[in-house]
Amino acid sequence: MDYLTRFNRESLTVKDLESSFSLAALNSGLRNNSPFTVFLLKKPAVDMEDLLRRAERYVNAEKEMAARKQKTSWSDHHEKKGEHSRNDSLRTSSSVALHKTL
Repeated sequence: MDYLTRFNRESLTVKDLESSFSLAALNSGLRNNSPFTVFLLKKPAVDMEDLLRRAERYVNAEKEMAARKQKTSWSDHHEKKGEHSRNDSLRTSSSVALHKTL
């Protein structure tokens, strides 16, 4: 949310900035089809404080989902690695048994 950080910093430099104007300006600067914009369109923010609070929750949820995805991909990799190890040991024991019978 670099845009929100920059916007908030710049808006603090504007003297007597009305919150409705600030909110409208921020909304107009968001990307049209971004997931965050869609999130805000479902329930528009009532003021800047509301928008910033919701933006923070949105970012935290995105980070949590990314962490879960990474954890899932790591555990999938770990399980596949374990399958290879089991298959390798089965092949080894089968070839030893075959060798003994010859």
